[in-house]
Amino acid sequence: MFKVGDKVFIIRGSHQNETGVVTATDSWSGSLTVDIDGWPGEYNISPEACIPIVPKTVEAGSIAEVCDRLDDLLDGMPTWTN
Repeated sequence: MFKVGDKVFIIRGSHQNETGVVTATDSWSGSLTVDIDGWPGEYNISPEACIPIVPKTVEAGSIAEVCDRLDDLLDGMPTWTN
């Protein structure tokens, strides 16, 4: 789901509520290497602990492209049940 260059928001773990940029992905484990904004170095983060940051604008995109990006964002959101 994530690729190098994607901006992410970390929703759990020791870097919860931080943002960063994916610098590498491990094709075997799926782990992300993330350059976290304001932190020195890069950190291995589980992709389940991240959601993508969607840009404010879609460059002349179709409604289908907007829906696809929204669907990708919602895939990473935590859900709660009663």
